[in-house]
Amino acid sequence: MTTAPPRPIWVHPFSHADAFVSAVAWRQLVGDDNDGQLVAGGSDGVLKLFTTHRRLTPDVAGVGDDDVAAC
Repeated sequence: MTTAPPRPIWVHPFSHADAFVSAVAWRQLVGDDNDGQLVAGGSDGVLKLFTTHRRLTPDVAGVGDDDVAAC
């Protein structure tokens, strides 16, 4: 059984319209190697905040799972 690779951030759709990601910003606190935030802005004006968590081992997440949670 093979494990699916993590899904990239751009698989989270912004809208049903033909929008695209026009700006991205990454934030991680000094000394915190495990968590971070990614903010992506769409051409339609929608902003999405994603929180990330570092995987400890490749087998922590299930098949088709990723470490990104859209807020």
